[in-house]
Amino acid sequence: MSDKYSFEQQIKHTDVGIVRAAVSSRFNNDLANVMGNIELLINDLERDPLRKKHCTELDSEKTGWISPLKAELNDVQTELSDLARNSPDDFVYALRHAGQRLFPSIDAASKEYKSNHTYLEGSEFLGYKDKITQVLYRMRGNAMSMMVGRLTPDIQDEIAVQRSGYREPGSKKETEIKESYTPIIGVVDDEEAIRTIVGRILSTSKDKYDVRSASSGQEAIESGMHECHLIYMDKNMPGMNGYETASALKQANPDLKIILLTGYSTDEDERLARGAGISQVVSKPIGREKLINLTQQYLRD
Repeated sequence: MSDKYSFEQQIKHTDVGIVRAAVSSRFNNDLANVMGNIELLINDLERDPLRKKHCTELDSEKTGWISPLKAELNDVQTELSDLARNSPDDFVYALRHAGQRLFPSIDAASKEYKSNHTYLEGSEFLGYKDKITQVLYRMRGNAMSMMVGRLTPDIQDEIAVQRSGYREPGSKKETEIKESYTPIIGVVDDEEAIRTIVGRILSTSKDKYDVRSASSGQEAIESGMHECHLIYMDKNMPGMNGYETASALKQANPDLKIILLTGYSTDEDERLARGAGISQVVSKPIGREKLINLTQQYLRD
């Protein structure tokens, strides 16, 4: 990997806080992807009498094959936040140390998942297994690169998104709001996996929703997502970020409820969210039960 991806070079050209946020966001988004696919898999297994017994094995909150990784990631984020206030040299050390801590946790989760869930082979559930394995492999590669003082293109892309920052929203637009008997839920995220998982989780709810998605703020605006009753909005996206997109959509529909999803949040996010008319800031990963409960809560209000 070229020198332009080294910690030292990156920190010379980018604010330490942006690098910290990008690393946290990348790992949290991937963890949200893994946990979302697991919960969808559990939902499908529960309908299969022959495989229903495996649901408990997969439940990440109870059996904990992924819980140690989740806890380690939380600890690493705290450490990065603390050391980001010190010298760049301290932060370079912290990034290497973060890789050293995360790699064994990710590696253990990958091996345990692969060895304990062989019953998924050759079945209609294999697609889930492949997706989860691929994301864990990507997380493992990101951690390994950090161990040797490098940032992968995945994290570089996240840094570029984080660097875009917040800009004041544009001019107000007047648009007629259409009524619908079925609640319309929007999902705005530049990662296809997150859009798919949120949509599929909502489809498992006892309530019926019309789920619409957009890969960018611009697409959300142009496709008329102001018509939604509730939107799950990613904070960091190329082009318009979540705050700008929320402001524009709220101008068109002041009654629209927006929940900001973020892989890394700060007190500043809460302030910007209030200014943009966002109802709540929620950290990724978000579980199936919480997602469905939040949806029901905001549609009742």
